[in-house]
Order: sequence, then structure tokens, then C-alpha cells
Amino acid sequence: MTAPAPAPDDAPPDDPLRHALHRATALEAELQAARQALREGEERYRLLWQATADVVLIVDGHSRILFANPATEEVLGHAPDTLIGQPLAVLQPPDLHAAHQAGMARYLRDGRRRVNWRGTETLARHADGHDVPVELSFSDLSVRGEPVFAAFMRDISARRRAEAERQTLQSQLAQAQKMEAVGVLAGGIAHDFNNVVAAILGNEVLARDELPPGHPVAERLAAIRRAGLRARELVRQLLAFSRQQPAERRLCDARVLVGEAMALLKAALPAGVHLEGDLPEAPLALMADATQVVQSLINLGTNAWQALGGRSGHVRFRARRAAADATDVPRPARPRPAAGDEPATDWVCLEVADDGPGIPAELHSRIFDPFFTTKPLGEGTGLGLSVVHGMVTGHGGGVTLDSAPGRGTVFRLWLPAAPAGVTLEAEDTGRAPEADVAPGPAAAGARVLYVDDDEVLALMVAQLLQRAGYLVTTSCDPAQAMRMLAADPAAFDVLVTDLNMPGVSGLELAHAVQALRPCLPVILTSGNLPAQLGLWDGEPRPPLPFATLPKEEVAEGLVPLVARCLDTARRGH
Repeated sequence: MTAPAPAPDDAPPDDPLRHALHRATALEAELQAARQALREGEERYRLLWQATADVVLIVDGHSRILFANPATEEVLGHAPDTLIGQPLAVLQPPDLHAAHQAGMARYLRDGRRRVNWRGTETLARHADGHDVPVELSFSDLSVRGEPVFAAFMRDISARRRAEAERQTLQSQLAQAQKMEAVGVLAGGIAHDFNNVVAAILGNEVLARDELPPGHPVAERLAAIRRAGLRARELVRQLLAFSRQQPAERRLCDARVLVGEAMALLKAALPAGVHLEGDLPEAPLALMADATQVVQSLINLGTNAWQALGGRSGHVRFRARRAAADATDVPRPARPRPAAGDEPATDWVCLEVADDGPGIPAELHSRIFDPFFTTKPLGEGTGLGLSVVHGMVTGHGGGVTLDSAPGRGTVFRLWLPAAPAGVTLEAEDTGRAPEADVAPGPAAAGARVLYVDDDEVLALMVAQLLQRAGYLVTTSCDPAQAMRMLAADPAAFDVLVTDLNMPGVSGLELAHAVQALRPCLPVILTSGNLPAQLGLWDGEPRPPLPFATLPKEEVAEGLVPLVARCLDTARRGH
């Protein structure tokens, strides 16, 4: 009988069996550790996939879904367990099905990729049927010899909205920069053109007064005057569009301004166009430049009745108050933070509507562009709406357009309302009070120094003043005029000077005269007086001690203004 084999512990130290048993034990321990590490790794990845906000899917080579994490329900509206075994097509828009199947088949066949597997932007289909923009990434691996794919989808809806918002803001900035650049150009052109218009109108006045009654040339001069007045109005619109300075705002009643605009429009309306107003009973207080607001309403009203194209129709004006957080306030006007704990500023909304043919959507983005018009050649300057846009934005407000073919047009002007608690009398118009100075007679022999670098205009103005009985000295060199005044400050009774001149500006000349002879009347002329004189080093300045006259009104306004200034100076003594 054979004796049993000795136990391993009893085996000699160099027994092979003992070594084998120790090796097996060690391998078992390593295997257990590996299994534990695998379980821990799987758990970590499971927790990661469960916690991530991105959609994580695992699909097989037949595009069947093997795994979906909880984010699938948050992003795409599908519960994860309902997707297991479903084709990936349930998460794809129909127009992507064929492309996906073709791409998958090609990759399984020859390993070729036609699209980027990292960060491709595409669409995923939500459970309710709408498409969600996602950023899609893929990775592939092999499980038991079969291809498996992991898909990672990140919802980029917020990014798309932010990009759209950024593009909108960039477009608005580009539009603002374009408007500013064109405004600077228009202002420069208008300023120079003002001299030409003033010379035409002034010489027409001189020529007309020299003709005997009934002279046949008078009719031609009248035509020249009509053309000159049209040119002057065009210059005014150019200058109004180009001005970037803050408006001269006063407390006024929006109802009064709307009524004023309607009264001015009524006389020009063609037959068949009915003017209607919808105004509240209580005053609508706002801080605004009344002249600019009325001009803007007239521009919109004129645009409205012209849009009717000779057909019968209605032009409607409406005024109302809107809350600070009104949803229809245009975005450029919305950021108006209040100081401290004060409530945000409410708005006054002024509407001008017509029942004309409407404006196509593709033209809405261009409607406020300077010189853009849909009217036939010769029937519009393309500046009316640009002036409106400039006025509203200059007041810190905004303008909106609501129009479509076949349903008319509504323009809405949003202007800051007066602060809460400000009372407004019903008769307040917002107009600056006029000086109560009656012009006295022109003093025979009064000495006038006229300074302007435009020789044609200087000659015309000199003749206007001489015909009124003044002794006129002209100078086209402001530095020379400065020397003349410094040599003998008492040589003249009034100084009339252009504002914008090379070398020495009219304002510098006026201040120098004020230092030499404070009582000498000074009249500043320019085509852009508010923009030049309304600010001083970027801050509002007090009223100037000088009289001012727009250059385009020199022909009819300079002689009586000189008379008033001389009369005021005498009464001041």
C-alpha cells in the first residue's frame, strides 16, 4: 500500500508543488484586485456619466442604443431606459438618417471617416419633435470583437443664442458707426453747401429788390428762390442728421407736441387722407427738445401719407406712457439704470401709423439708413427717417418699426418720460421763451465788421447791410480782423463773424473782442451752431453772450438781427 503524499506544509522547502500553490494564491489575489479595480473604474465612469450634463450614449455597429445616461432626458426629453435597444435614428432629425447610415456603413467597411469625430455641430431631435443644436463627439472601441461607439452630445442652445446676440450687437455697432461716419461727412458737406445756399438766396433778394414791378425776370428769380429754399431745407436735414450733441431738453407735454405736428401736417395733406389723433386727457410729461420731436413727427407723418401713394387712407397719431420694463421698448433704449434706489425711468411712446401698403421685412434693416428711400427718383431725399433716428437716439430713446406688406406701417418713438413727481401745466410746450426785445430802427452810419472766409458770401452780405444803411467793412481773413480790432476796438459798432474759419475761429475772435471791448455786440453765424456751441470741453455750457444766426437764414435774418443788437446795446447804456 502506497503512503499518502506529504502535505505542502510538510514538503521540503524546494518542493515544486509548494511553489505552484503559492503562485496560484498570488494570482488569485491579483485577479481579485484587478476585478475590484475594474468595478471601481466602472463605478467611477458610471458616476461620471450619471452626473455629467452632456448626453452620453453607447451604440453598437447596427446603431442600436446600448446605454443612455440621465442627461438624455434633461436635454432630449427621453428617459434613458426607454432608449435601450432603440435605433439611434430616434434622436436624429429625419434628414440626417440616410447620411448617418451611409457614414456608419462606410466606416465599418473600410475605416474611413468623412466627418470630424470631435466637436461637430449638428442637430438632435427632442422627444417633443423640435431640434436641439448639439456639439457631437464619437469614440470607437471593440468589445468581444464587435465594434461599439460612444457618443457625447453637448447642448449648445445657449451658445447659439449668445452668438446670435453677439452678431446682433455687432450689426448694431456697425450700423451706429456707419451712421456716425455718414453723419460726419454729411455735416461737412452741409456746412460748405450752406454758404452756397446763403449766397444764392441773398443775391436773389438783392436782384429782386432792384427790379421794377412786373419785370419778366421776377418770375425767374422766384423760381431761383424756390429752388434755394428747397436746398436750404435739405441742408437743414443734413445738419440735423449729422449732429451728435445732446438735445436741448426742456419739460414739455407730449400731447402738445403731437398736436403741433398734426396742425402743421393738416395743411399739406392731399384729399382723401384723414388725419386722426389718439391722445390721453392727462398731460404726458417728458424731457425733450420740442423742436426736434415735432420735426420728427412731421417727418413720420409726411412719410405716412406719401406711402398711401395718392389713395384714400388714414394717418394716425397716438401718445401714451409705458412702464420702464415694457416688453416692446427697443433694446437700444432699455439699459437705463436708475441712480441708487430710484425707480427706472418710464417711457413716452409716440406712434405714427398708416394703412398703406406696408414695408417688406427685407427693407426693415435699411429703413433708417441715410439717403435710402423707396420713393421714386426725385420724390425723396432719404433723410427723413435718418433724422428721426438721430433725434430719438440723441434723447436716449429708441425707435421701432412694425410693418408688413398689406397691413400698413407703425413707427413708435420711445422717449424718456419726465421723472416721477414732476408736475406739468397743460399749456407747457417745451419751447424756449423768446426774448422780449423789440427791434429798433437801423442806425444810419452804424459800422459793421463782417468776417467770413467765403468771398462770395462776404460780398453778398456787405451789399445787404449797405442797402440797409450800414457802413460795412468785410474781411476774409480772421487773423487780419483780429489785428484790426486790436488796433482800434472802438472802430466798429457790431461784429458779425462766421464760426468755422481757418486759423482763427469765429468763437476765438468773439472772445478776443469781448476782452477788448465787452460792450461790442457780436453775432456768430454758422450752419451748425448748436453742435459747435452747445458744449464746452464736453460739458454743457451756459448761454453765450453772443447773438447767433444760422448761415442759411442770413439773407432774411441778418439785417433785422443787427438792428436788434444795436438797439439792445444802446438801451444797455
